[in-house]
Amino acid sequence: MIFEEECQFAAEIPTILQNAASRHRPALLVQLCNAQCYTYCMAQLVTRIDQQLASDVDDLVRDGVVASRSEAVRMGLEQLIDRHRRQRIGKQITESYRRSPQTVEETTGLDEATRALVEEEPW
Repeated sequence: MIFEEECQFAAEIPTILQNAASRHRPALLVQLCNAQCYTYCMAQLVTRIDQQLASDVDDLVRDGVVASRSEAVRMGLEQLIDRHRRQRIGKQITESYRRSPQTVEETTGLDEATRALVEEEPW
């Protein structure tokens, strides 16, 4: 299974799924697998938000933008983390160029090469 290496309860999942399979139709097995993996392998965060934000999230769910409140929170956190990571990397690159700027020899011909690449495009 996907989560076996990451999940401390991975050894219990096959038994849980086997029990579920004996009680439910096979078509539900995938849903049960996802639910069990979420139950045993994903951390849970609890937070409070104001009513307006909750209403806005519910609008996203109703409009089909996200499947659930949880998905909206996950997406928001993923985007926040990605943005922070990109900003941090950008700062590191900038600081590196400040410490060791490019030389004239390194940048000579770049404008001409860029123009040539653009001119090759079929647009």
